[in-house]
Amino acid sequence: MGSLKPIDVTNKDVQKNLRQLMGKDVADKFITQLTLYGTAKKIPKEIQSQLFFSQLNMKWNNQTRSYVSDGKIGVGSVGKTFVNKLCDGKIEFKKHRGADEINMYIELDPQHWYYFNYVNGFMQVMSSNNDFLTAISSLKPDKRETKTDKGKYTFNVSTSNKKTIFLRKFSTDSGDNGGGGGN
Repeated sequence: MGSLKPIDVTNKDVQKNLRQLMGKDVADKFITQLTLYGTAKKIPKEIQSQLFFSQLNMKWNNQTRSYVSDGKIGVGSVGKTFVNKLCDGKIEFKKHRGADEINMYIELDPQHWYYFNYVNGFMQVMSSNNDFLTAISSLKPDKRETKTDKGKYTFNVSTSNKKTIFLRKFSTDSGDNGGGGGN
């Protein structure tokens, strides 16, 4: 991930959003650390989540009838790990009659990518990272459940085909599929 650009924490919108999430004092301390050192000693608890996006522009797509990310995706943190990088990719939020669906494709470079699909309490994942896939596949079924404040969800390894179909939806829009999308 060394070649990925960091998120510009001097950007007024980024600062405003961090202050809304963390409160002014915590955000200002965090922004100062990032500005001075390029990293933070500790991720503030307010943004510690499984996946925190620090920059994500969404637009309505009439063709797919969904909200779709536009431009680079700022990955702020993953769990307690500070990332602070802008990545290629595509994120989609889609409303179905019975459920909401989220698709996320994050590309660090054409050979290193992650794909997630969530619908009806079931998360499917695929990646070019075989260690990541092996870690998930080796879990016993009861360990593939995560409880949240809204219930629980189950996660499992998907197929590369699902990721390919997702990215193909956007390859005809403007010639931009959000990344190389290597299989």
